[in-house]
Amino acid sequence: MLSEQRSNAVGTLIGSRRNTHPGDLLRPLDVWEVMSTGLLTATPDEVVSVVAARARREGIHHVIVVHGSGVLRGMLCACDMERAWPDARVVDAMTTSTLFIGPGLSLADAAQTMERYGVGALPVLALDGRALGVVTRSDLRRHGALPGRRGVDRCASCGATHLLCPREANELCFCRACMEAARQPHDHGVLGGES
Repeated sequence: MLSEQRSNAVGTLIGSRRNTHPGDLLRPLDVWEVMSTGLLTATPDEVVSVVAARARREGIHHVIVVHGSGVLRGMLCACDMERAWPDARVVDAMTTSTLFIGPGLSLADAAQTMERYGVGALPVLALDGRALGVVTRSDLRRHGALPGRRGVDRCASCGATHLLCPREANELCFCRACMEAARQPHDHGVLGGES
């Protein structure tokens, strides 16, 4: 269960967690056990195309944007970098209302947060605000916390895993492109030919 939710200027911390028994082999995994710690970071003033080239070279999809002191400012995913002008600054392309979690949160709680808010990655922060790692939807699928099913953590219509819309529990999951297409007027013609 989520035990705490705090907001600050950077984003919202979702939970910090329960005590576990070190000898319990059947206990659920916590975020710190599966998060990626080889972070690619950028500063807000860097040029997007330079950061995108570093991310491609490193094979990294999510870039953590930090102040010079290492405190989280936002996140930049490959999708953000693809949509940005090549000479744009990171600050103009990053997501600033970033959710973040602590390393002791369970994978189930991290999955619930991703599903609810439609995000594909959550930065993992220390109590002092420094980025420790990132946990992604792929990490959660790999460890069984997300099923990889359409409508749950993939778009119910096209199967996409990026740009998913926030949703409530028991609602189907759709990506932004499919939601936008559904809002467009459609000319279906007249059944049986012309009228």
